[in-house]
Parts: sequence; structure tokens; C-alpha cells
Amino acid sequence: MACRPVLQSGLWEASVEDESVASVELTLSFSDERIPRLVVPLAWVGENRFQALFHVSAAVERVRVDIAPRRPDADPPEASFRKVGKSRLVGEAWRRLSANIAQPRLLLRKLRYYFSGTANTGLSLAGEHKSDDAAYRRWASVYDGCIEALAPRQRGKTLAVYLSVVDNETALADFLDQDFTLVALLVVEFDDAPLTPALRRRVDQGDALRISASPERFSLAEVFTAAVGLGCSALIFLERSGLHHRRVFDLGLAHFDAHPDCLAVYADSDFVDNAGERRDPVFKPEWSPEYLLAWNYVRAPCLFRVDRATADVAADIRCVGAPALALLLAIDREGRAGRIQRIPLALFHEREEDSTRERRTEREQRAVEAWSRQQEDAPEIGSGEGGTRVIRHARKSSPLVSVVIPSRDNPAMLEKAVQSVLEADYPRTELILVDNGSRDARQRALLADYSGRANLRVIEEDAAFNFSALINRGRRVASGEMLLMLNDDVEALDTQWLDELVALALRPRVGCVGALLLYPDHSVQHAGVVLGVRGMVEHALLGAPVDDRADRRLLARHEVSAVTAACLAVRTAIFDRVGGLDESLAVTFNDIDFCLKVRDLGLNNLLTPQARLLHHESASRGLDIDPEKQRRARRELRRFLSRWEKALADDPFYSPNMNRRQADFRLRSSG
Repeated sequence: MACRPVLQSGLWEASVEDESVASVELTLSFSDERIPRLVVPLAWVGENRFQALFHVSAAVERVRVDIAPRRPDADPPEASFRKVGKSRLVGEAWRRLSANIAQPRLLLRKLRYYFSGTANTGLSLAGEHKSDDAAYRRWASVYDGCIEALAPRQRGKTLAVYLSVVDNETALADFLDQDFTLVALLVVEFDDAPLTPALRRRVDQGDALRISASPERFSLAEVFTAAVGLGCSALIFLERSGLHHRRVFDLGLAHFDAHPDCLAVYADSDFVDNAGERRDPVFKPEWSPEYLLAWNYVRAPCLFRVDRATADVAADIRCVGAPALALLLAIDREGRAGRIQRIPLALFHEREEDSTRERRTEREQRAVEAWSRQQEDAPEIGSGEGGTRVIRHARKSSPLVSVVIPSRDNPAMLEKAVQSVLEADYPRTELILVDNGSRDARQRALLADYSGRANLRVIEEDAAFNFSALINRGRRVASGEMLLMLNDDVEALDTQWLDELVALALRPRVGCVGALLLYPDHSVQHAGVVLGVRGMVEHALLGAPVDDRADRRLLARHEVSAVTAACLAVRTAIFDRVGGLDESLAVTFNDIDFCLKVRDLGLNNLLTPQARLLHHESASRGLDIDPEKQRRARRELRRFLSRWEKALADDPFYSPNMNRRQADFRLRSSG
């Protein structure tokens, strides 16, 4: 941490030069304590230089410089500041906004807001490095230099290494070529796959323990029994060809020592080519079971504690092909928090050319199918786009869904929103329209028409706009077991969307369920909410093309910290349990606040791309750009921060290694 002199209002460029850090962030505290702090991530722009632009509307009293990784013996880096002209603000603001906003009229209004001089904001910069690969190689070199100090050598403890002969020997050769000591190799020989000559020599020489088994009768408990007999502390499955970091075992055991309830720990990974160059990091979320069912994001490395608790879980597993995945799903079956954890360091470098990849995917598919047969709701497993698995969670019943839609003078879009509900392929709904003092003649006529329909109620609430109050008003007259909050400026793209939301929201461990929302040009408007971006919250993958198959988050259901109330399904009992929406958050942060309260109940919030709707953002209400709206927004921001500032420090489903300028799931220092 370092403090700098006061900065006056205006546009500033900040720079930091340091060869030993991977990312840098500034936290600006204002002389006026009513103004929330501004967090500005710096982008790596080449060599050892990090840079950022930021605009402040008031004097800055303190600037804190945060670096990662933090080395206790290193002096804090020095930050330099240079004031720049408004022409730079115009160019950077235009570049930033035009890349993310699909509606030109809304874009112009937001540009007006930025140019008004009242906004406190950090502006993203395009790094001058040649590629993301170059940025990652620099990042990896910095972190690799720090890993050695993170965990001391684990003396006197042994790692069990599981290798099935149905896997390739390259994985074993890669593992044994590295600097690992006290390794016990467990080789499982199945009836239809005898030992290869190389493995047989190891068994004959006493370098490996041979376990003969029939695929039909084999249980992972046999492996854990053998590992216990050998005095092993942890077990790792060799299923992927690649290189483990030489301290992966030490870090895993240190993690188990620090977290006694943890039975499995995994870490980040990347890919390595034949020349030894690392690229394409896989920065993983904390334990995300729904995401794992769609795509085995855990991959490698993954270590399991060798003790009675893990052995008891393994006793029921007879999966030959993908034992690690099957064991993770079994550990999660009880739903106990903290049993599976993550280390956010790249500790495995997967070979890009892995001849077993296709066969391994088929085995993982079978492991998920075996898991599904044991579930009470018997989800259906199938193939999806990009190779992801589709899990259709069956509904035991069709509970009444109360759809609450607040609206004011927006007849054209309201009609589309209502029609989306009426045409949905779901049998039981009641529509509750909460009209917020409409004056438009067409809207009044539309509401009069709706009032005469079955299962459709119109509630008048002629007061100052308060989204939370409007939703709560609708809830008071709702009779459904399920509540759906829905904006009047959305329209569904298919008829299955509501069935999808309800099926997921009915599950016992699920809280809020949100849909994938798209701008009219079909770029992403909402794919979940990420905490901690620029110190606040932001929609994930904002502005990304929806047909980008590179990011499985646009294909697969997955856990998120929060979703927008523009389309949010939740059981009514949960809504009531947390007290509904906070009416002191009239316009902003009410949905995020609600989702975080639900998360604190121990429930998972989900985003499902299998429910897709168009969202004409802010089409009816407008933007917070006049002085009174800005004062209200600042009040709500302060209230939100007073409650959730600690939660913003770490989003469990967005790696600390990822970008803090925008929620694009790229490397943190890339810009």
C-alpha cells in the first residue's frame, strides 16, 4: 500500500513500472467522504509498464496502490500521475461505450453523461503488447517466481498416483519426469486392458502397486484402501497428458492442512505446446457443480485427501473411465460447503496435442450419465453445442408461477413482454402488471383490455418510481409458489424459456435463476453479474457476440453470484424469507442485494443460456444523468457498499486472475 498527494478533479493518466508484479490497481478516496471510492485497474501495456486513464469529478485525498502477487519483502511500487486533456476522454469514452452498447440512442445519452464532467470513472486501455499470449507469458513468469515461497516442502508425506491402463502412458511419463519424491504409483489393470510392458516392468521392480479388477466389480474404494495402506496423504488421478508444477503436491497438502473439511482441491491450468510455450490459461471458478455437469472445467490438477471420509464416498463409485469427475460429483452429493476447493494458481500445463481427448470426453459423458441416474429429479443428459452436455432437469409438478411486471407508458414493449409469457410452453401462470402511473392513452387502453382477462391482474401504483416497491407490491397479491420478476422491455426468443427457469428454480439447492439477455443486435446484455469489477459490479461478457462458441458460459448453465431482476425466477418462499427487495434501493443494486441475501442462505444462483430473451435496456425509464437522479444513485451506492463491500472483494465464480476492468473473463492485466 502507498499513499500519494491529493489529485484535483479532471482526467488523469496513471503509470506504474515494476518487473516483479503481474497486476496493479488504484483505489481513489475522495476528500468528500460522501463520494464512494473509485477502483481503477491498470493495464499492462508492454515491458514492465502498467497504465490507466481515470476521470474524477472531485479532489482525491488518497490513492492506494495494490499489487499482485504481493511479496512481503518488496517495496510498494511508485505510481506517477499526469493530467491529460478532454480530447483523450472523448476518444477513450467513445471506444469503450461503442464496444458495449447496441442501441445508438442509449449510447449517445451515456456519452453525454461521461462528458458532463460529473462522472468518476476508470477508462479501459488497449494494451500495446502484441497478443494476449504475450501478456500471459509475462504473468506466468511473475507468478512462477512466487510459487516456491507459497508452500514449504511437505516432508515425510506420500502422494498416491492413480493410473488406469485404459489411459495413455504419456501422462505417466510426464509425471515421473518431474521432481516429485515419495510417490506411490497405483496401477489398475482391468480384464480387457492388460498391463503394457513398461508398466509391467515397474510392477515387477516394485516401483508400482498393481490392482487387478473387473470393470463390473471395480470400486474406487479399492484404490483408497491401497493408498491408506501405503501411508499416502493425497491421491491424484493421471487422466491428461501434461506437466504438473513441481510444487503442486506441496500446495495441495498445505491446503488440506489449512482446511480440515476439504476433501478435494483443484487449481488453474493452461496449455503447453511442443516448444514449451504456455498459452490459453484456464482460470477456474470456485466449486460450480452445475457448470461441471456441462463441461469438466476442473480438469487437472485435482488432488483428493486420503482418509476415511473420502474412502467412504469412493465406495459407491464404479466409474472406470473418469474416476476424478465421478468422485467430485459424489463428494458434492451431500451439498456440504467447503468439501471441494480451488487454488487460483496455474499448476498444470496440458499438452495441446492429446490423443486421448476424444475418448476422455466420452468417458466423462458416461460419468455424468451415471450421476444422473442417482438423482431424485433424474435429469436428462444429451449433447449440446460446442460439445457441452445438456441437462434437462425434470419437473415433478408445474407450480403456479406469478409473473410480476412493473410498467409505465411503454405499451409496445409491454405487449411483447406479456405475449412472451402467454405464449410460453408452461401450463400455469398468473400475470400481475404493476402500473406505475401511466398517462399514455395506448398504455391505458392496453391495461383496460388486460384487466378483463383470466389469470391477469392490473395493480395501480401511482408513486415515484421505485422498482423494489413495485415488485414487492406485486408479490403481496401473488399466489404462486414461484415468482418471476420481469421487465416490461424484454421479449422471449422461444417458448421454452419459462419452463427452463422454473425447472432450475425448483431444485432444493438453487436460489435465483436468471436468463441470458441479449441486445436487439443479439450481442450479450446480461450473462450473470460479476462482483468486484472496478470495485463494483458488472454484467458478465457485456457486448460479446452470443454466437461466440469459445466461451462455454454462453452455452452452459453455471453458477453466478447474482443475476438481474429484468428476468429472475425464485421460489416465493425464498423471496419472503429474505424480505423481498430492499425499497431503500429504489432503482439500482436492488436485484444484486437480493441475490446476495439469497446466496447467504447457502443457495446457488444460476444463469441459464437455455432461456434467452431480448432486452431493450432502459428503454422506458431512461438513465440516471440529471442531478437529482445522480444524488439518488449515490445514496443507493453508499447503502449497497455499506452492506456488501467485503463481498465485492472476491467473486467466487470469477477468478482473481481475471480482468478487473470489465467482466470479459480475460487475463487480469491484459487491458
